[in-house]
Amino acid sequence: MPHNLHLREQGVIEGVVNELGRFDLAVIAIGPTGDRSKPKRYTLQVEPALKADWSQKSRVNGNRIDGSVKVSNTTGRDFDLTFAVLAVNEIGRATAIGYQHFTLKKNTREMELPFGDTLSPGTYVVHIDVVAEEPESKMILRTRMAAPKQTIAPVL
Repeated sequence: MPHNLHLREQGVIEGVVNELGRFDLAVIAIGPTGDRSKPKRYTLQVEPALKADWSQKSRVNGNRIDGSVKVSNTTGRDFDLTFAVLAVNEIGRATAIGYQHFTLKKNTREMELPFGDTLSPGTYVVHIDVVAEEPESKMILRTRMAAPKQTIAPVL
């Protein structure tokens, strides 16, 4: 099992998981007379509660930068999600090229969020912030991504 998880005598697994991955375990029940059950095998898949990955990496198309990100909510709770994308040029000027704010429903897998806009000539780094808030627990989750520098050439 992952570190910090413990199997209690009552059969309850408790603890806080700090490792991601797949964990295989076998459980044997021991009765009051010492008799043992056959091993029962389980797989515990630990995933981040909020996940963001590139669907289409940001790319220059003429005088535009476009792309998309897929987000997942692997919990059994709805999140208040904010998705913000900024293109920052070589002098530090930031231009919003994507923004969405909505409820990301529980157990949503790989929802695609597109972004893009027309920009002035220059070299840009695209920064993506995905912030999920769960009002009931007051939990805030955040993931950040950035793309390598991309240049929009002047139109001749």
